[in-house]
Amino acid sequence: MSTSETAGLPGDRTLSDPVVTPGTRRRIVTAATVGTLLDGADFAVLLIFLVPIARYFDVSVLTVTLIHATSYIAGIAGGILFGILADRRGRRTSLAAAVAVFSLFTLAAAFAPSIWWLLVLRVLAGIGIGGESGVAFALINESLPGRRGRRGTLSGLVQTMFIFGNVLALVLFAITTATAGPEAWRWAFGLLGVCGLLAFAIRYGMPESPRWLAQVNGGAARPSSQEVLAEILRPPLRSTTARTALLMTTAFFGAYAVITYGPSMWQQSYHLPSGVVAILGYGGSAAAILGYVVNGALSDRVGRRRAFVIFGVLGALAYAAFGLTTVTGWGTIAATGYLASPVFFTFLAAQFGYGYHGSQGVWLSELYPTKVRATAQNLVYYVGRAIGAGLAPVAALSMSQAVGGDFRLAITLGGIGAASTALVALTLPETSNKPLA
Repeated sequence: MSTSETAGLPGDRTLSDPVVTPGTRRRIVTAATVGTLLDGADFAVLLIFLVPIARYFDVSVLTVTLIHATSYIAGIAGGILFGILADRRGRRTSLAAAVAVFSLFTLAAAFAPSIWWLLVLRVLAGIGIGGESGVAFALINESLPGRRGRRGTLSGLVQTMFIFGNVLALVLFAITTATAGPEAWRWAFGLLGVCGLLAFAIRYGMPESPRWLAQVNGGAARPSSQEVLAEILRPPLRSTTARTALLMTTAFFGAYAVITYGPSMWQQSYHLPSGVVAILGYGGSAAAILGYVVNGALSDRVGRRRAFVIFGVLGALAYAAFGLTTVTGWGTIAATGYLASPVFFTFLAAQFGYGYHGSQGVWLSELYPTKVRATAQNLVYYVGRAIGAGLAPVAALSMSQAVGGDFRLAITLGGIGAASTALVALTLPETSNKPLA
C-alpha cells in the first residue's frame, strides 16, 4: 500500500496501528455495510412471509420457522469457513465470496418447487450469509485504529444497516403482496438475490484491511485453518469465546423474539391488513435504529460493557411491559388508531431495548487479535444467532402454544434473553480503553 493511500487518521494510534486515509476508510465502510444491509433483508424477508409461505405450501407456521432456524444453523458453518478465508487470504476476498454464495442461492429460492427445496436453498444461502457479519466488522474496525477512533459510534451506525435491511424486506413485502398475490414471496426472494449480485460487484472492488495487510507485509505467517480454530478454542481465548458465544445467544434471543414474531402477531393475533403491518414494522425499525445509534455512541463514552448492561436492563423492562399489555389482554390494537395503543408503544420499547447490538461489532473485534479476529467473530456471532435467533424463538413459540398462548406470549419470553444479556455482559472485560491487538 502506498504512502498516499495510508496517510493520516485522527485518533490515539499505537506504533502497530496502520494509518488510513479518510477516502480509503469511507470505501471500506461503504462496501462492508452493503452486506449488513443484505443480511438484515435476508433475515427479515422469510419472517415477514412466514404466514403466506405456510399457506402457499400448506404447512404450519412452525415448519417455516424451523426452515428459518435451520438456515442460520448453517450460518455457523459459513461463519467458520469464510472467517478462516478472511484470516488467511484477506477480508475482501472472503466478503466477496460470501455475498456471491448468498445471492445465487437466494435468487434460486424464488423458484423453489416445494417446501423441501426451499429448505435446501435456504440452508445454502445461510452458509453464504454466515460469512458476513464477523468479517465485515473486523474489516471496519481494522480501518479505525486508535483508542479515540470512535469505533463504537461507527459500529452502531453500521449496525443500523441491518435494520434498514429489515425495512427493505418490509418494502418488498408491501409491493409484492399488492401486485403478486400468493406468489409475492417468490418475487421478494428474486429481487433480493438480484440486489446481492449487484453488491458483489461493489465488494469485489473494495480495499483490503490495512491492519491485515500490515500483518502480512510485516512477515507474519498466515495461520492454517487448524491453527486459527485451535487458538480460538484453547486458553487464553477459550474462556472469551465461550462467554461471547453465550452473550450473542442471549442478545439475539432478546432481539429476535419480537423480530421473528412481530409481523405474524399483527397478521394472526390482531388480524391487521398488510399495509398496517408494514407501517407498524417501519415504526419498530425506527425504534431499533435509534437504539443502535444511541448504544454505539454510549459505548464510546461509558464503555462497551456498561452500554450492553444498560440496554439489556432496558430491554427486559420493555418486554415485561409488552407482556402486561398483550398477554393479560389489557392492551388492544386495531387497523385504525393503532398509534395510540399501548401494545404499539411497548412494541417500540422492546425494539429500542435490543439496541445493545449497536456496540456488539466493535466489542467482539476488540476482544480478539487480528490473526484470528474474523474467524472468532463469525464463530461466536453465528453460534449465537443460530441458537438465540433461530432455535430459541422456535422454543418460545412451542412453549407458548403448549400453554394455550400465541405469538404474544412467545414475544414476551424474549425478556429472558434481554435480562440474561445484561448478566453475561458483566463477565466480559472492558476494551474501549485499549487499542486493537
